[in-house]
Amino acid sequence: MALRVIAILAVSTVLSFVGLQFFTDLSLDKLTSDRLIGWNLIHLDNASQDIELPLGLYTTIGLLVNCMINVFILLNLCLKGRVVSMVFVHDSIDPVNFFYQFNVLGMHEFDSDRKRMSVILGYPDNSVKVFVKGADTFMLKVIDRSFKMDLVRATEAHLHSYSSMGLRTLVIGMRDLNASEFEQWHASFEAASTAVFGRAAMLRKVSSIVENSLAILGASSIEDKLQQGVPESIESLRIAGIKVWVLTGDKQETAISIGYYSKLLTSNMTQITINSKNRESCRKSLQDALVMSKKLMSTSGVANNAEGSSHATPVALIIDGTSLVHILDSELEEQLFQLASRSSVVLCCCVTPLQKAGIVALVKNRTSDMTLAIGDGANDVSMIQMPDVGIGISGQEGRQAVMASDFAMGQFRFSVPLLLIHSHWNYQRLGYMILYNFYRNAVVVLVLFWAFFDAAGTGLFWLLLLGIIVTALLPHLVVKFVYQYYFPDDIQICREAEKIAYDRVVESGQVEMLRISDNPSR
Repeated sequence: MALRVIAILAVSTVLSFVGLQFFTDLSLDKLTSDRLIGWNLIHLDNASQDIELPLGLYTTIGLLVNCMINVFILLNLCLKGRVVSMVFVHDSIDPVNFFYQFNVLGMHEFDSDRKRMSVILGYPDNSVKVFVKGADTFMLKVIDRSFKMDLVRATEAHLHSYSSMGLRTLVIGMRDLNASEFEQWHASFEAASTAVFGRAAMLRKVSSIVENSLAILGASSIEDKLQQGVPESIESLRIAGIKVWVLTGDKQETAISIGYYSKLLTSNMTQITINSKNRESCRKSLQDALVMSKKLMSTSGVANNAEGSSHATPVALIIDGTSLVHILDSELEEQLFQLASRSSVVLCCCVTPLQKAGIVALVKNRTSDMTLAIGDGANDVSMIQMPDVGIGISGQEGRQAVMASDFAMGQFRFSVPLLLIHSHWNYQRLGYMILYNFYRNAVVVLVLFWAFFDAAGTGLFWLLLLGIIVTALLPHLVVKFVYQYYFPDDIQICREAEKIAYDRVVESGQVEMLRISDNPSR
C-alpha cells in the first residue's frame, strides 16, 4: 500500500491523532524530532513523499487518522494500550527508556457549528495541553497570529495550494493550560457533561474556553481519491437529463478542483460564484447573477425556462455555506431557486448537514420533480432523509448513511444502473401489469357472468381458483423476473455509439415509445 504523506507544517512540535480519542505531542524528545526531520516528513518546503507501508496494523475510520498512525508506526512509536482515560505509548526500539503515559482529561467532539474537535491531555510532567484540529477557515480564526507569523503565512499558502489540488485540508493547533485555566474549564466541562437539557449547547460554550489563542502546529492534507467510475457516472446521469447538484463540506477551492476531476464542471461552463457575508450582499449577488444568467440564455437563443431546460451556454452556480446562512429561510430562497433552475450545475461548498437538507427541501417543495440524494457519511443523514429517494453508500465513513437510506450500495457508480436500467424496468413492468390487470379482471368477470347463467354456478369455484393461478400469479412472476424491454448491453452500446440518448430510455414510458429504433425486434 502506497501512502502519500502531505507535508505537515511544523517546526519544533508535531501533533499525532491516534483514533478519535488519542492525541499526543510527538515532540517527546529530541530523538523523535530528529527522526521526523530525517524522514523529510515535516518541513516547510517539500510537498509530499511516497512511502510503502505494511498492511493490517491499525484500522481507523478517517483517512488523516489512518495516515498519521501508519507514519508513527514507521517511526517506531506504538500505542501500547489504553486503560479508561490513560494512554500508553512506547518506542518499539527502546521501550524501556522511552515509555510515556498520558491522561485524557476531556474531549470536545466535532460538531458542524465549530467545525473542529479538541482534546485535553495531562502529560507525565503534570503539565496540561489542549490540542485542536479542524477546518482551516474556522481554525485560523482561533489561531494566535502573534506567534510565529512566518509559520502562519506559510501554512496559509500551503493550504491554498493543497486545496487547489483537490486535497482535503485540516489545521492543527495547541496551547498550554495553566492551573487556573484548567480548573475553570474542568468545572464547566463537568457541569455541562452532566446536564440533562441543552447539553450540546453548553459543551459548545465550554469548548470556547480552551479553543482560543492557539499556537499553530501546521496543517495536513489528504488525497481523498474519487471512487472508480465517478466521472463516467456523472456524465451518464447528465446525458439522461438528470440535474446533478453537489453539496459538500469542503472549502471552495477543493470543491471546484474535485468538480473538474469528476467532470461535473467543464471548461465551457460560465461560473457564477456567490460568496457573501451578509444578507444585503447576498441579495445583490443573487440579483446580479440572475441578470447574468438571463443574458447568457438570451445570447444563446434559448428562451428563459425557470424549470431548468438546457441551453447552449451552460452555467455553473457555486455558492458557499456562509451565503446559504443568509439565503435559506428567507425571501431570498426564491431568487436562489430561480438562479439554480437556470444553471446546469450547482456546487455548494462549506455547507453544514442542515444546509444540505435545506437545499434538497428547496428543490423538493418548489417543483413536482422527483428528488434523490446520495451520501456516504453521518453528516449526510439529514440530506438523505429529505428527498423522495435516499441512497446511502457504505464505506470508510461508517454505516449511518446506509441505515437512513432507501437504497444502499457499495460505490457511487452503481447508481447509474439503478437509475437508468432498473428504474426503467420497474417503470415498464408496473405500467404493463396495470394494463394487464384491467384486461384480466374484465375477462374473468365476463367468464364468470356467462358461466353463472349457463351452468348455474357449477364449477365456478374451481374456475375462479384456476383463473387466479394462471392469469394472476404466473404472469406477475414472469414479468417481474424475465421481462426486460431494454437490455443493459443495448443501452451501453447505444450510449457508446451515440445512437440513442439515455433520456429516451427514461422517457419511453411517458411518450409511449416502446422500441429501440436500431433493434425493432426488442
